[in-house]
Parts: sequence; structure tokens; C-alpha cells
Amino acid sequence: MRPGTLLATGFGAMGLAAVLAFADFGALADVPPAACYAAMLGFWGFGGPIPATLFALALRVAPGPQTVATTVGWLQQWSA
Repeated sequence: MRPGTLLATGFGAMGLAAVLAFADFGALADVPPAACYAAMLGFWGFGGPIPATLFALALRVAPGPQTVATTVGWLQQWSA
């Protein structure tokens, strides 16, 4: 799977799962607790590949072999 597709799928699924798990308005106010829990499991499951994809991309976009560590360091700092 292409990294862009993987990231878009992960972020989209995490957003949808967060809305299902935490929304307390309108039609989503009556979501059963089991569905909220399942949405949180989906949030964690779909969110897992995002860091792995970003670290794999850091290896590709580093300007050179000597700058891989710096690129990964920047990735970690910007994600905090």
C-alpha cells in the first residue's frame, strides 16, 4: 500500500472512531457503550501504522545516509 494512502486511511479512520467514541450530541448521543469501546479499539488499531509509515518515509526523504538520524530526530520532535 502506498504511504499516502496508508496515512490517509489511518487518519480518517481515527477521526471517525474518535467521533463515534466521544460524540455526545444529536443521533450519536445514544451510542451504546459497547460501540464506543469498539470505536476506541478501532482508533488504536488504525492509528498504529501511522508512526511506522512516518518512520519508513523518514528513511526515504532524508537528504543522505548521514542525515537519517537527524531526519528521524526532527520527526520525533515535530510529532510531540
